[in-house]
Amino acid sequence: MPCLTLPLFIIKISSLMLFIATLTLKTWDIATLYGQFNSHCIAGWEITDKVGPHLMLIMMSWMPDLAFILCIGIGMAFEKCNMGADTGTIAYNVIVGISCLCSMFYITAIEDCGNDAIPIVKGVALLSALAGALHLINGAVCLIFLPPEERKIRARRPQNSETSSLAAL
Repeated sequence: MPCLTLPLFIIKISSLMLFIATLTLKTWDIATLYGQFNSHCIAGWEITDKVGPHLMLIMMSWMPDLAFILCIGIGMAFEKCNMGADTGTIAYNVIVGISCLCSMFYITAIEDCGNDAIPIVKGVALLSALAGALHLINGAVCLIFLPPEERKIRARRPQNSETSSLAAL
């Protein structure tokens, strides 16, 4: 089966754009929740047990996303650099995409207490779901169009300790 290929530059551009989109969604998510911290549901600790883990899962991937954006942006200047189209990017996107989707369930578990802030707080679940979906799409694009130099597995042959000890005699 022939492997699908795209120019490395196109893969890096798509990965960069998807990372920028996910970082924007996560920033919007965090800013929206911080804007509602003075509402009596959050300030009264009634829904903090749901908002806290959601924020933790979103914020733990915010800084690595920024680092990926900077590294891919710098790597664009180098023709042979495959940052943003490598196996590490695939693994990161799958793990973070799943954690973003899981963090959405914390927010959807909040019961409506009648406060005006609850629809806004529950609305961030959509942002989290979109960020998770974009991470998974980014991982899928990088996997489908993996550069040929990343597809090769170079297996090293381990040295046999018995033959090396006999050769030393």
